[in-house]
Amino acid sequence: EARWTMNSLTIKDLSRREHNKTFEEDILSIDSKHLAYPWKKELWHDVFINQDSRFLLCAALQEGGLAGFSLFELNNWSLQAHLLKIVICPEVRGSGLASRLFLFCKDHIVETGMKEIYLEVEAGNTRAISFYRKNLFLTLCVRNGYYSDGADAQAMLLSL
Repeated sequence: EARWTMNSLTIKDLSRREHNKTFEEDILSIDSKHLAYPWKKELWHDVFINQDSRFLLCAALQEGGLAGFSLFELNNWSLQAHLLKIVICPEVRGSGLASRLFLFCKDHIVETGMKEIYLEVEAGNTRAISFYRKNLFLTLCVRNGYYSDGADAQAMLLSL
């Protein structure tokens, strides 16, 4: 079981069902409250079951409570990890938690043999874009009208 702890912060790999059951409702709640494009509960089903180890789900726990999470889909054929979600609760944003969570996941992704991390981010989300650039992601292109409300997305890539 992978863990990383620092000053009452624990980052934990929840990819296996027996680990994520405890946090399932909290993850759904944070997703719906703090992301512009939350998933419906049905979409989360495959993630929580994760039978083929296709997903990497990691949680940032502070004093036992869920402070944020990240979700990657791992493609063993293309050796690419797709960052689907990373969200930090507003009260702990700016604390460095997102960076620690991302680095924990990146280390795990490298260990699995992935060669790159790909993501889409809303083109107007300057805070997230700045975070990804700080972590050495390069912008590939802008996808016009990518999101359900017509917002554009930036596609970004990090070579590992």
